[in-house]
Amino acid sequence: MTYDSGYYIQHISLTLTAASKQKGLTGGALEFATQHLADPLGLPDLYNYDALGEDISSGGGQMVSCRDMARVAQLVLNKGIWKDGDGKPYRLANENFFEQMLQPVFPGIIDSYGLLTWLNTDMTKVGSDGKKRAHCCAPRWGGGPNTTCNAEGV
Repeated sequence: MTYDSGYYIQHISLTLTAASKQKGLTGGALEFATQHLADPLGLPDLYNYDALGEDISSGGGQMVSCRDMARVAQLVLNKGIWKDGDGKPYRLANENFFEQMLQPVFPGIIDSYGLLTWLNTDMTKVGSDGKKRAHCCAPRWGGGPNTTCNAEGV
């Protein structure tokens, strides 16, 4: 396990852009992510500040308002279900992604990190090796395991 939101996670965007160019399409990852995620969420400017041209920052870092973040949080709470322009629910994103996002990546080894998400892991648990079960510098709130996850901003 290595935490690296740089090249290792950025390859998602680079691969989408390369694949679209190979098929003679334009726009790359930016166009795809805007069309299939940002626009349906009502966040057409979600990737405007990435400054990566036709790519996007796959590991996060998008600038959003509190209201915009609430839209993203609602998508997470709904496990990928969103409403279309007529108010009818539909599946915008894969439910399994959200389930995995909110579960430890390596249970018992690294309990405080899901898929690109810091989890509120109970730091009082001790692993079979006698050491506290957590990893690095994840923020903690409340008293229970995985009661919240974290999105940071300034």
